[in-house]
Amino acid sequence: MNIISIPVIALLVSALVRLAARNSAKRESDLGSTGRLRRDILARRVDPPDGGPCAVMDWRPGGENATLIVYPSGESRLLFIEQQHTISDEDGRAQGPVKRFRDALEEQSAELHETDDFGEPPSGHACFWLVRDYTTLTSGDVPIDEIKLRTTAWTSAWGSGSAAVSEILEGYRKRRAAMARSQDVASGPRPV
Repeated sequence: MNIISIPVIALLVSALVRLAARNSAKRESDLGSTGRLRRDILARRVDPPDGGPCAVMDWRPGGENATLIVYPSGESRLLFIEQQHTISDEDGRAQGPVKRFRDALEEQSAELHETDDFGEPPSGHACFWLVRDYTTLTSGDVPIDEIKLRTTAWTSAWGSGSAAVSEILEGYRKRRAAMARSQDVASGPRPV
């Protein structure tokens, strides 16, 4: 190797590192706030409000990814990544299903494996995560059809996670309806 090629190689490596960093930063900014929150929780960059493991379920029945996050306290959130929308279980409607979801994931913890790849599941798949202080464990991508046919160990986690999602969405729907009613009352009587 001659002396001229060493500086050229160093320059090329430097350019490639800068390009990779720029692309990584662009991917992170493209995620939006809900995508970043999901990634930060899975990567253990943010601590749960009360310590302990978080239980997470991602699923992509079609083109859009949704994420259920359950904190150790039982607080739960739904993240709709592409829509940039978050719904919390403000009225605690989902406490029973949330607890069953966490318990089901803990029961399957021996089936989970460590990962540092926090990609979203492909269409028609779900992925389960247990975020601990020192590591993130995952089920990997599991076909939703197999879960629904009960041919996988993840059926219990899926069922209780789905029940939690239903309760959170129902609570959200009721809160929005109540707000709409209160706005109608506040606007006063309508002319006839």
